[in-house]
Amino acid sequence: MEKESRERVSRDELDVYSMLAANTYLAIGDSASALRMARLFVDTSMVFMSISSYFVHGITPANGAACWPRMMLMRADLAAAAGHHAI
Repeated sequence: MEKESRERVSRDELDVYSMLAANTYLAIGDSASALRMARLFVDTSMVFMSISSYFVHGITPANGAACWPRMMLMRADLAAAAGHHAI
Protein backbone atom coordinates (compact mmCIF):
# COMPACT_ATOMS: atom_id res chain seq x y z
CA MET A 1 0.00 0.00 0.00
CA GLU A 2 2.87 2.38 0.70
CA LYS A 3 4.09 2.22 -2.89
CA GLU A 4 0.62 2.95 -4.28
CA SER A 5 0.22 5.81 -1.83
CA ARG A 6 3.50 7.48 -2.81
CA GLU A 7 2.70 7.03 -6.52
CA ARG A 8 -0.70 8.68 -6.11
CA VAL A 9 0.81 11.59 -4.19
CA SER A 10 3.45 12.08 -6.90
CA ARG A 11 0.62 12.36 -9.45
CA ASP A 12 -1.38 14.79 -7.26
CA GLU A 13 -4.20 12.26 -6.96
CA LEU A 14 -6.48 11.49 -4.03
CA ASP A 15 -4.73 9.03 -1.74
CA VAL A 16 -6.40 6.93 0.91
CA TYR A 17 -3.91 4.08 0.82
CA SER A 18 -1.69 5.81 3.38
CA MET A 19 -4.60 6.04 5.82
CA LEU A 20 -5.49 2.37 5.29
CA ALA A 21 -1.84 1.37 5.58
CA ALA A 22 -1.39 3.30 8.85
CA ASN A 23 -4.34 1.50 10.39
CA THR A 24 -3.13 -1.86 9.07
CA TYR A 25 0.35 -1.31 10.52
CA LEU A 26 -1.20 -0.45 13.88
CA ALA A 27 -3.25 -3.63 13.79
CA ILE A 28 -0.14 -5.75 13.31
CA GLY A 29 1.84 -3.81 15.91
CA ASP A 30 4.29 -1.96 13.63
CA SER A 31 4.11 1.54 15.11
CA ALA A 32 7.17 2.87 13.22
CA SER A 33 5.56 2.07 9.85
CA ALA A 34 2.20 3.37 11.09
CA LEU A 35 3.88 6.68 12.02
CA ARG A 36 5.54 6.88 8.59
CA MET A 37 2.19 6.37 6.84
CA ALA A 38 0.33 8.76 9.16
CA ARG A 39 2.95 11.41 8.38
CA LEU A 40 2.56 10.75 4.66
CA PHE A 41 -1.20 11.16 4.92
CA VAL A 42 -1.17 14.32 7.03
CA ASP A 43 1.82 16.04 5.43
CA THR A 44 1.18 15.26 1.77
CA SER A 45 -1.99 13.31 0.99
CA MET A 46 -4.24 15.54 3.07
CA VAL A 47 -2.96 18.60 1.19
CA PHE A 48 -4.45 17.31 -2.07
CA MET A 49 -7.75 16.19 -0.55
CA SER A 50 -10.56 18.74 -0.53
CA ILE A 51 -13.27 18.72 2.09
CA SER A 52 -15.65 17.33 -0.54
CA SER A 53 -13.33 14.54 -1.76
CA TYR A 54 -14.90 11.11 -1.77
CA PHE A 55 -13.35 7.71 -2.24
CA VAL A 56 -15.05 4.36 -2.61
CA HIS A 57 -14.27 1.58 -0.14
CA GLY A 58 -16.00 -1.54 -1.34
CA ILE A 59 -19.36 -0.23 -2.46
CA THR A 60 -19.52 2.58 0.09
CA PRO A 61 -18.46 6.13 -0.78
CA ALA A 62 -16.67 7.81 2.12
CA ASN A 63 -15.55 11.36 2.73
CA GLY A 64 -11.79 11.45 3.25
CA ALA A 65 -11.94 14.73 5.17
CA ALA A 66 -13.80 13.01 7.98
CA CYS A 67 -10.59 11.10 8.69
CA TRP A 68 -8.37 14.20 9.06
CA PRO A 69 -8.75 14.65 12.84
CA ARG A 70 -8.16 10.97 13.54
CA MET A 71 -5.06 10.85 11.35
CA MET A 72 -3.64 14.04 12.90
CA LEU A 73 -4.13 12.60 16.39
CA MET A 74 -2.66 9.26 15.31
CA ARG A 75 0.43 11.00 13.96
CA ALA A 76 0.84 13.04 17.14
CA ASP A 77 0.32 10.06 19.46
CA LEU A 78 2.72 7.81 17.55
CA ALA A 79 5.37 10.54 17.34
CA ALA A 80 5.11 11.23 21.07
CA ALA A 81 5.37 7.52 21.85
CA ALA A 82 8.49 7.32 19.66
CA GLY A 83 10.07 10.19 21.58
CA HIS A 84 9.60 12.91 18.96
CA HIS A 85 8.38 15.87 20.99
CA ALA A 86 7.47 19.26 19.54
CA ILE A 87 9.73 22.10 20.57
